[in-house]
Amino acid sequence: MVLAIYAALHVTREIRHYGAHYTQNDLVVFYAWGVYHNLGGNVWTRPPGGQIRAGLGWHFCNYTPFFVLGFAPLSQLSLEHAYMIWQAIQLLSLLVALGWLTRIVTPSLSPVWTVIFVSLALASVPVEEMIRWGQATGMLLLALTLSLYGSQTRRIPMTGFGLALATLLKLFPGIAIVFFVLRRRWSVIGWTAAFFIVGVVVSGIHNWIDFATVGLFQSRLMPYRHLESSILATIQSGLALHDNLRGPRIVTLAAVLDLGVVAACSWATLKAQDDASCGLAFSLWFTAGVLLSPVAWTHDVVLVAPLALFTGLVWSREWSDGFSTAPITFWLATAVLAVAFVLSLDRPSAISGFWIAISAFVGAVLLLQSCPTNRLAGNGDGVEPSSTAGAPPLLA
Repeated sequence: MVLAIYAALHVTREIRHYGAHYTQNDLVVFYAWGVYHNLGGNVWTRPPGGQIRAGLGWHFCNYTPFFVLGFAPLSQLSLEHAYMIWQAIQLLSLLVALGWLTRIVTPSLSPVWTVIFVSLALASVPVEEMIRWGQATGMLLLALTLSLYGSQTRRIPMTGFGLALATLLKLFPGIAIVFFVLRRRWSVIGWTAAFFIVGVVVSGIHNWIDFATVGLFQSRLMPYRHLESSILATIQSGLALHDNLRGPRIVTLAAVLDLGVVAACSWATLKAQDDASCGLAFSLWFTAGVLLSPVAWTHDVVLVAPLALFTGLVWSREWSDGFSTAPITFWLATAVLAVAFVLSLDRPSAISGFWIAISAFVGAVLLLQSCPTNRLAGNGDGVEPSSTAGAPPLLA
């Protein structure tokens, strides 16, 4: 109860603090995009600079047409009212997603642990950053939670709809489709593609062409030192002082680490067999999207919440069943996860969201490595229920 009260007071304080400066966050940029779109302008081809109207500057647009057109109705309101409604949508989406996540795991969390999980999430640095910048991370987490729920309960259209919606809002969650490729869940891939195509058509194919050919590449105008969660940005900001590690060499090093992240996710996907490990593996792809995206921020680390929950579930199971087969790996995973937990609640100014995400990612992979294969035996979510006959053990 004390933790819940603290979390509520913390969120309330952050809302009031950043609400007093609502003209100094990303929502103002979204609002300008919506105003310009409502006036008939093309937000993806207009170069940066200038003003839409008095007091409303222009920033280049590198967001998807689905996002821009979805936000545009709010731009018909005053900026203050748009801010209030937008923040309410994000906070409500976040609360629904966090509460829903506690129901997805089997068995569901008890009321006490539900309160603890939600409270710790609300008090975390990534959630504070989401409120600070007025970002859409709450809505994005809800879409991915919908997909995760569908995956865990074998609701195939729901799985595809959630993943397609998240990808339409921001492209990087689309990497999670690799999970279903490796698990050979072809119908999920088909539903995801179908819903994504519908979203593209609804938001305008011509808009997507402008986004893909012009808007997307305007991200290069953004200084990487201002990004916080991606591997590329962290390497560039951390090593840019070394003349021999500039430009292509930094990109090459980032690419190698990116491949390592993908390889770890792929290994976890193929190793997972029961619901808990499958949920953990699927959630790893959410975190991988944050790490691999060249334009990720600390508020995107909110998407690590599903990984945190399934990691905690697997950890508690290993603790209860014993971990004598790999005690060193288990305790190493525990230490790395503890680092992620501490960083998520109290981040020094020099620590970026990257370190929260990467420590949670590495800790989860190490934990899965410490699990004996026979403990992961179960139905999992490998292939479609109608296609399990004759399938390999890992995918059955």
